[in-house]
Amino acid sequence: MSLKKISVLIVIILMISISLEAGVSSSIELQDGADLQDEESNDLADSAWPKYRGNKRNTGRSPYDASHVDGGIEWEYSAFGDDIMSEPVILSNGTILIEDGYLSTSRVARLIALNQSGAEEWNFTKENSIITTTPAVSSDGTIYSCIVEDEHDKEDGERIAHLYALYPNGTKKWSYTLDHPIWSSPAIGNDGTIYFPCDEELYAIHPDGTERWNITLGGDINTNPAIDDEGNLYVGTSVKGELYSIDPNGTKEKLYQTEKGGLGSPTLTEDGTIYVGSTEGSLLAFESDGTMKWEYRKEETEYTSGLSSLAICDDGTIYFGSHHLYAINPDGSEKWIYNFTDTRVRTNSPIIGGDGTIYVGSIGQNFYAISPNGEKEWDLNFDYQSIGIDFSGSIDENGTLYITGRRHLFALGERERPDFTEVFTAFLADNWCFISLIAVVGILVIYKISKSSKSSSSVPRENLFEEDENEEYKKEKREMKNSQ
Repeated sequence: MSLKKISVLIVIILMISISLEAGVSSSIELQDGADLQDEESNDLADSAWPKYRGNKRNTGRSPYDASHVDGGIEWEYSAFGDDIMSEPVILSNGTILIEDGYLSTSRVARLIALNQSGAEEWNFTKENSIITTTPAVSSDGTIYSCIVEDEHDKEDGERIAHLYALYPNGTKKWSYTLDHPIWSSPAIGNDGTIYFPCDEELYAIHPDGTERWNITLGGDINTNPAIDDEGNLYVGTSVKGELYSIDPNGTKEKLYQTEKGGLGSPTLTEDGTIYVGSTEGSLLAFESDGTMKWEYRKEETEYTSGLSSLAICDDGTIYFGSHHLYAINPDGSEKWIYNFTDTRVRTNSPIIGGDGTIYVGSIGQNFYAISPNGEKEWDLNFDYQSIGIDFSGSIDENGTLYITGRRHLFALGERERPDFTEVFTAFLADNWCFISLIAVVGILVIYKISKSSKSSSSVPRENLFEEDENEEYKKEKREMKNSQ
């Protein structure tokens, strides 16, 4: 094969390799969400992320694989200066719900519905109000949202709060009013009952908006209830540090009380284990009857705001944030700790994709994807936004990752891969002079080598005869000399 053909072949191979590298994109064979969802009744919407932490047990685990996501921003929604403090919730038709209106200058609370392209479909608005919770969606599409009025009573300074029930199109169905603020997200029981804490009490509301019961637990309850398969609720009090079990009829049992500090939102496993973090920086594990299994505590986890909400992987590993991201085995032993270079990582709550990847944000404007063995897969920096980031997230059935960062909602997917034609054209445009020079030199060198090769390899036919005649003459001359 000639040198010219070899050169052309090498160029073709390089172009094909670069094209494949630039154009390859990950593909996922998504499984049926109904088969992957946690075993829950139909009273919670059959959607990818219908409530706080994704399901009744508050595991923060999605059944859908988001491994194709590598930090690319597909679209961004701005909340017009109002802070978003809720997790994105997803309806059965894929609509994304967010609540904004915390510490906002407008003092307008809004529940906003967006389609999967980020366009607003509708919003439910309450003036002189704030929202700090995540909505919950029932199987019939009813949306439950807690909104606190921002007007203080002149005598005792208490705020009025409402539990709103909205139709799937955002219009009001009914509301239930209380004379204390609601700082916790609603949960939906196996029979459709809506549960939510308010001040020192836990309320149970029928789906028609009438009260079923309310009980006093003692101490502020600024946490979110978890519900097991039998419909029992588990609630931690954020001041007195009490852990309660409540049956569907409102009968309560105190399972545990800390010596000091409060408890966070409980998380339940399929085997009945109860996990809960404390404001003193401990992770506690209990049997369903309240017997303590173990306590994990490390000096670095101690922080004024305690631990983040927990995330439980399907292999039983518990993840939480407190300065770093901690992975704890089901027996309470330490699996690994991921130390963030961003020193402002604190207690943002991790979520888990269907492949086991852990996603967590920081108040230092970074978002991370961490593998199940504790290694960083990718990160995304939001410094250009000049916004404070308190990331919380959810994953839809397509594997799209939705995260909130104070005043923004981001839909994350694959990073844009450059088109080879565009890249090659731009390269030629930027370097045409140098490339032309190299091409001319290359052509001259190849021509010179080719000409030299032909000259040395092809001897004229008459020269060959002349060489043969000379050899015969020399041979005859030697024979004559020898004969003499």
